[in-house]
Amino acid sequence: MARVLWLSPRTVETHRATGDWRAQSFEDRAQDVLTVIDDLASRGDVRADRIGVVGHSQGGWIAQMVAARHPGKVAFVITLAGPAIPVVEQVLDDLETLWRCRGDSAGVARWKRRALAVALRAYAGVGRLRPVGYLGRILHHAPRDDLIRVSQPFLALFAGNDRLVYAEKNARLLRQYLEESRSPAWFVAVVPGANHLFRPSDLCETRVERRWAAGFREALDEPEFWKHVLDA
Repeated sequence: MARVLWLSPRTVETHRATGDWRAQSFEDRAQDVLTVIDDLASRGDVRADRIGVVGHSQGGWIAQMVAARHPGKVAFVITLAGPAIPVVEQVLDDLETLWRCRGDSAGVARWKRRALAVALRAYAGVGRLRPVGYLGRILHHAPRDDLIRVSQPFLALFAGNDRLVYAEKNARLLRQYLEESRSPAWFVAVVPGANHLFRPSDLCETRVERRWAAGFREALDEPEFWKHVLDA
């Protein structure tokens, strides 16, 4: 009978990164994840062929990357508010909503977005050759190629009032990519009324509650997804 192993605090502490995340690329972070996977696989109480990865927000990009590029080491994937769009576009989405929430009109916010997009895309281009600063190491990343290579069961949850990762936009694009992938079973759901951390909130986060948003736990417990994971 299969079971899900959650890492204990001691295990997490053992693998706590000691470096500076601002000096890492996404590839560096993916390598950190692989190190933990290899260590888990060496344990006698863990099935090496049933280890999955879970990523929230930026961690979603990393989970996608690890699963797509190392299919033999990853059995399933879960992303929580994990973008399906390039980093540049996600940064622009985040800022456009922030400007609107601070009082800018839709027209002013769009003008700011177009102006900043030129600078960010130039910065991303330079970063491919010579990264400068943290954003310079990640702005060029686009997840499409990784997502269409996914071959594991995939569960993705988005938050309806997430101002950083637009739910419907990313969910629509993710479904498109997973349709092209070799994933045997994938599930994409939007939790309404939730912010980036899946807490009840309005879009501008003028009110945020500490409890999980209604529907989050149910979406995470998607029975068909877990059937594919646990029965494999």
